[in-house]
Amino acid sequence: MSHQKEKNKLLGNIASLGLVNIANYLFPIITIPIVSRALGPDKIGRINYIASFLTYFTLIIAYSFNATGVRRIAVNAKDSKFTSTVFSNIFFAQLYLFLISSLIFIFCLVHIKKLNQEFQLTIISYLICLTSLFTQNWLFQAKQDLKIIAFLNFLPRLVSLFFVIFYIHKDSDYIKYALILYVIPLIISLISFLYSIYKYKIQIFIPKIKSIITMLNEDKIIFISIVLINFYTTTGIVILGNYKSENEVAYYTCAQKLIDIGRSILMLPISQAVFPLIAETFGKRKEDGSGLIKNIMPGFIVFTLLVLILTILLGPLAVSILYGEKFMPVIPILEVLAWGAFFVFYGVIFGNIMISCGLDKSYLKFTFWGAVISLFFNFLFVKHLGALGTAIVWSLSELFITFYQFKILKKNGIRPLAVNSLDFKLFFRKIKLIK
Repeated sequence: MSHQKEKNKLLGNIASLGLVNIANYLFPIITIPIVSRALGPDKIGRINYIASFLTYFTLIIAYSFNATGVRRIAVNAKDSKFTSTVFSNIFFAQLYLFLISSLIFIFCLVHIKKLNQEFQLTIISYLICLTSLFTQNWLFQAKQDLKIIAFLNFLPRLVSLFFVIFYIHKDSDYIKYALILYVIPLIISLISFLYSIYKYKIQIFIPKIKSIITMLNEDKIIFISIVLINFYTTTGIVILGNYKSENEVAYYTCAQKLIDIGRSILMLPISQAVFPLIAETFGKRKEDGSGLIKNIMPGFIVFTLLVLILTILLGPLAVSILYGEKFMPVIPILEVLAWGAFFVFYGVIFGNIMISCGLDKSYLKFTFWGAVISLFFNFLFVKHLGALGTAIVWSLSELFITFYQFKILKKNGIRPLAVNSLDFKLFFRKIKLIK
């Protein structure tokens, strides 16, 4: 491929991902007011509780292949036979994990009251696991066809938006809403699965069980880290749903949704601009990396403080506009979660420094203990404080993880928040020069 073609492909990929990000922010702003006012807290709580419960199964099925699949293909991306081998190994590994997950799911459906009370909704929601099985975006990413990923992300959101506008009007429509949420992505994933086989001329075969077990064993550390990262968020919602009403689940998940949208919008430019620099500079010399952190942290501190203050001040207005009067209990939960999001910003920066410095085991260790502490305090707080307790536990967990990251970095001679190394005067002088 010529240099010009590579450049055009890169620009096309960036534009495509930009379109996806716009869709990720725009579509929820349109659908949230419609769905929240039509279904109300009770029905949204039921849908979100079951979705959180099923997150465990989707994590198992996806395993760590979204990361490791890309890495495997990248070794020999142009060899179609090699691609077929990797694809077959990953797909059949996921198929076996799906079958195991389905057996566990049936057991849970029979024995967990909140699931069998909403039998129809639970069965429909489980379609997300089939979607996870047939979604092979890692392959498109490995082949650098990000336009396809962008299209596959954009299309179901667009179609879902159409159906939500025309078919979701009252609380009894919550089953219809679940069908919109889960059937449309499943259809798209099936089409994309078949398209990927056709486009890359993949010859599917059933691999030996031994090769699948070997691959699962090789990727287990990344899988465990992914599970732990998701554990303390998802488990908090499941525990909340087991002890409290669907309304409480709705209040928490709606507040978390706003935080997640905000994190996606604000962390994207940071990740694109800063993280490659962190990896590059710390990869060369620790002193160079420390110098970079010294330059960026003053601006980062000002930025995160502004985000925290604006979230607390404008949160009530956002809840009122997006969710309506029935969701006013979301406001204090959002204010608590804003502090957790504040710590997340620093946790992401510190975590990236740790990975760049080869401190992977320490990263996994503190994530594990964060999950354990979160589990313990969720059982302790949720019974008495409900959704607010879940928010407090999540924020404290993020504080613990960020503090632990800071201590590990300090122990290794990196002080990202050392007061004597933060030059705020220089930062504000740069701001004046820009003006």
